Amino acid sequence: MDSKKNFKEWRGEEIAKVFLLKTDFKINIGNYPTPLLDLFITLKDNPDVKFAVEVKTNQAFTQRIKKQIEQLKVYREANMLNIPVFIFKINEEKEIGEFDFLVFPSFIENKLLIRTNFEFEELNNENFSKKMNSVIKWYKK
Repeated sequence: MDSKKNFKEWRGEEIAKVFLLKTDFKINIGNYPTPLLDLFITLKDNPDVKFAVEVKTNQAFTQRIKKQIEQLKVYREANMLNIPVFIFKINEEKEIGEFDFLVFPSFIENKLLIRTNFEFEELNNENFSKKMNSVIKWYKK
């Protein structure tokens, strides 16, 4: 059972990577330096623009994201949460997904905030570009 779960999670991450590489943005994808998140992304043409991606499959999503949010709060309290983070919710069987910010730039409060209620959108280039524009804007401020 565990190996099947691990395979689905690995496959979800690979689907996320393929999506990211097909976007309008030229990006570098690496592993996040701690086990907190999955992927660490920088823009090739502007390496100062950084963000992370957490990939979850539909399986037990609610339970796993609650645990993730608690961990993020600990990192925030230690001032170790300093980049925007997307959450990708992947249906690995259909190779489709949806996404939202997990940690989003708040221009009103001028800080990064952890989202606990998600408004998922279809994971496609148009929707991703809109949210990426706010990430890029965050680094220009």
